[in-house]
This record gives sequence, C-alpha cells and structure tokens, in this order.
Amino acid sequence: MKRDKIFISYRQSDTQSEASRLKENLEEVFGQDAVFFDIETIEPGLNFAKAIENTIQQSQVVIVLIGLTWAEVKGESGELRIFEEDDWVRREVAIALAQHGSGTTLIPVLTKDAKPLTKSKLPENIQGLADFQWATLSIKNWRSDVKELIEVLKRQLNPIKPINPPAPLPEIPEFKNIFDSAPFKSSAPFTVTYGLWLKKYKWYFIGIIILWVLIEISYL
Repeated sequence: MKRDKIFISYRQSDTQSEASRLKENLEEVFGQDAVFFDIETIEPGLNFAKAIENTIQQSQVVIVLIGLTWAEVKGESGELRIFEEDDWVRREVAIALAQHGSGTTLIPVLTKDAKPLTKSKLPENIQGLADFQWATLSIKNWRSDVKELIEVLKRQLNPIKPINPPAPLPEIPEFKNIFDSAPFKSSAPFTVTYGLWLKKYKWYFIGIIILWVLIEISYL
C-alpha cells in the first residue's frame, strides 16, 4: 500500500486551533493532498470510521498533537475519554501504533506547554505512545518550532517530497577573453608571410621616399 500522507491526530476540545494552524503550515510545504485533517478532508457521505482507518494506513507519518487536556478530558460518564473504547483519539493512536512496524512514523507533538505523557496516564493499548521521542510546538516560538518539525519530516520521510522546490540558480556564461577570438589571434603563417613581403619590397619604398624628397627640393 502506498504511504504518502501526513495524518494529524488531535482532540478538538484540546488543540483544534493549533491543529488547524499546523495543517496550514504543512500544506505550504508538502501540498494539500499530503496532509489529512479530518474535518475538512473527509468527503460527505463517507463512513467516518473507515475513512480515518484507511487514511492512517496510507499515512507515512502520524502526528499526535497533545495539549494540556489531551488526556484529561472526561466523557458524559465522568470517565476520562482516553480510557473509553469509543474515544476516536485513542483509536487513531492505536491504529498508528499498529502500523508503526509497517512503515508508519509516529511523532507525538507537545503544545500549549503540555508535558510528556507517562504510561500510567494511558490505556494499555496505547501506552507505547509514551516510548516515542516527542517534538514541541510552543505558541511563543511557533514559527521556529514548525520549521524544525518540517525539517525532521524532510529528513525522515523520503517518499513525501516538498512542493515548490527552490528554482535552480541560473548558469553563469563562461567568460571568454575577446583577445582569444579569431580576429585577434596571432597567426604564425601570417607573421612569416608579412616578414618576407617587407624584406622583398623595402627597397621600392626607400626609392619612392628618396624620389619624393628630390621633387620637393626642386620646387624650393
């Protein structure tokens, strides 16, 4: 199966605005078709659950965006949502972990001053998330943090190629000395021929000059 997408997993009540902002930043580099963002990407009429699962299976990287309340949000029952089996954030992470051995890269990204997760705060089937090295997207240093994350993606995710690569530098024309061109090049045959011609006819020139001097004197 071709893996050519970046999947952004997030909890709406926790980091919806940050996820939307990150999506726009990644699309500027990798293109709209490469970044999956559930609200905008799933077409009307599609089965939401199957669309999410299929997209994660097609993703080369899954970014799990984690804010301060990612693991603290409670459901209607009063239980933490992350421990409820129907929690879609939990299901997304579980699918990504299952796909990790098949070529999917999982990157936890901490934002809004969130702290790294410990396994004790996670249900058993996604405790492996705590083993992955995380990245940081601080609100204060967003631009530089996003730039660093993009560089990580460029280095690690070979099949996803950035769009709009920088244009190659124009070729600089090779400099040629004008004195090396044909009209200015010295020619050995020409030099020899000119020397023989001058030697042969120099007395004619001397005679003409003497005659001209005598004529000038006769008019004095």
